[in-house]
Amino acid sequence: VPAMFDAMFAAGAEHLGVAKSTVMVSYFAFIVAWAGAGEELYFRGYVQGSLRKYHSARYAIVVAAALFAVRHYMQMLLLLPKYPIFAASAWVLMGFLLGIVLGMLYERTKSLWVPIAIHYLFNIIPFLVR
Repeated sequence: VPAMFDAMFAAGAEHLGVAKSTVMVSYFAFIVAWAGAGEELYFRGYVQGSLRKYHSARYAIVVAAALFAVRHYMQMLLLLPKYPIFAASAWVLMGFLLGIVLGMLYERTKSLWVPIAIHYLFNIIPFLVR
């Protein structure tokens, strides 16, 4: 994962014409300010919660996780063709699987706090292992 982020930061820096460190700091600020809480409020709270009113929990979790993965794929599309497609695909698959786990946790706990905390932890780990 750290190598994937390095490649993402390098591709983003080249695409935007800024220093790699600027992209890294901006990305870190984004995940602290938005990703954990914002994505969980939207994908688990709104999407999964809305679908759960009319469909099974399994259906709601899978659809919310798929949309979560698509959101992460859109992030990778901004970096093409400078970013390896294999790494982008791995990122999207990881997003889908994480979305499934977070959806199951939300369903089990009936609280967004657990998925939010795990999402933040998942996002921060690559910065801690650098």
